[in-house]
Amino acid sequence: MEPHRKGDLTEAVVLAALQRRGIAVCRPFGDNERYDLVAERRDGSLVTVQVKTGWVADGRIQFSTQSTHTNSKGNVRKRYDGDVDVFVVYCYETETMYLVGEQEFDRSISLRVEEPEIRHTNINWADEFEFDERWPLDTDTDEHSLGTTDPTTVACVDALEAVGLPVWRPVRGQSERNVVAEIEGRLYRVRVETGFLRNGRIKVNPDETETDCYLVYCDDLDTVYAVDANGVADSFSLRVSDPERVRPNTKFATDYEIERNWPPV
Repeated sequence: MEPHRKGDLTEAVVLAALQRRGIAVCRPFGDNERYDLVAERRDGSLVTVQVKTGWVADGRIQFSTQSTHTNSKGNVRKRYDGDVDVFVVYCYETETMYLVGEQEFDRSISLRVEEPEIRHTNINWADEFEFDERWPLDTDTDEHSLGTTDPTTVACVDALEAVGLPVWRPVRGQSERNVVAEIEGRLYRVRVETGFLRNGRIKVNPDETETDCYLVYCDDLDTVYAVDANGVADSFSLRVSDPERVRPNTKFATDYEIERNWPPV
């Protein structure tokens, strides 16, 4: 089936499912809006909805988190960045509808339906995102409030607040892993990253985000590390065990623990 026709079918499936649940739904006139539907919550507030088709690959339900249109240069993809409140994802393989807040992920998200080979704490399990378990999702956020359940972000924000710093998100629609911290009147752009313990090192592959510093949370060690962005390349690692040979650029994790290295140098 052509992608456009598949999208229309998915939208019809979701629309019917919402109406069966007694949820009032409106459709925008024309094709110029970024959202597909507007749903009404029980308190009368309105939620903009982008309907997506999910598919199962590698044990996960995946779906596009960008819109696609065609111009003279070919296909153009654009992130939503606050243009919608929620995604309602219908997966034909599982015959299930899922509800995902637009602010609950950064560039992409997938919903795990099978056990992975390596289990991490930040896995998004599909059954936890089933529509009936989450509706009505609270999408209201204060621009000075994190309002997040992402474990890495929560751990890093808690660490910043523990050293006495106010923390907030800069604007609605940006990734919840981009936060701002203030110290002595200076604002620090902070990018939150997850570090993975491998072969005696905490490995980090940071997102391509302009930032002043990184906060790295390693779940295996339950520790937060602060790293100045000017001192790292596209990826970096923090050594937690003594190597056979110490190189001049070796970064020992204990030196970067946030309690020792804030503000980061």
